[in-house]
Amino acid sequence: MARRATLIEQERAESERILVLDAGNSLIGDREPAVSSRGRTSIEALNALGYDAMTLGALDVTMLSLPDLETALGEAEFPVVSANAVVSATGALLTEPYAILERGGQRIAILGLTDPWEGPEVRVEDPLEAARRYLPELAERADIVVLLSRAGADVDRTIVEEFPAIDIVVGGGSAAVTTTLSSGSTVFLARDYASPGDAGTRVGVAHLTFSRQGTLADHTWLQVLLDASLPEDAEIAAWVTQALDEYRPRTP
Repeated sequence: MARRATLIEQERAESERILVLDAGNSLIGDREPAVSSRGRTSIEALNALGYDAMTLGALDVTMLSLPDLETALGEAEFPVVSANAVVSATGALLTEPYAILERGGQRIAILGLTDPWEGPEVRVEDPLEAARRYLPELAERADIVVLLSRAGADVDRTIVEEFPAIDIVVGGGSAAVTTTLSSGSTVFLARDYASPGDAGTRVGVAHLTFSRQGTLADHTWLQVLLDASLPEDAEIAAWVTQALDEYRPRTP
């Protein structure tokens, strides 16, 4: 986390026109302090790092109770978006379906999709149907359309085939495409590793160039390993130590 903060600050020093995004399954896993804090420390960390948007994964909505999930999401200082995660009891969306941000005078729409899951408190509906519901509107309202998706590479490709106005797909999950692929004018950005324990050890960095007409003209994609070559941000490192101590199991 402390090295991730350093990398993000390095990118921000190069340009103000950046977005920091998370493609889901980041609230809770099998490690502290996320487990004991019921995802709240994960949100606190992303707040500290200045994330711009995230979507939810199936693990986020199944490993946390609905009250815990709502508490954690209520503390987010950035948009959490999912167009297909629904509260089972009411049928209402758990979060906003999308966010529209501005960078460099460009309106950027970010539509979130969660991988399908049927649970007692939250159900995740068909991502393709959700995309059909919102993408026509976003194509009209935004200059750049980003699909922030946990739905899987096959679903993402199907959506792009139907909605070529999507400029960028930021994908997560073990079914993600390997490296970058282009489909027409759309670029897919996803991890090319799926080994246990890799979560949080790499950050994908994309540099994107758009023409004056708003079309994607060029891109580069690099997955940065957060190893000792990156110094730790002292403030974030201190926060991690404090959070681990606060939620460390105590013996009577």
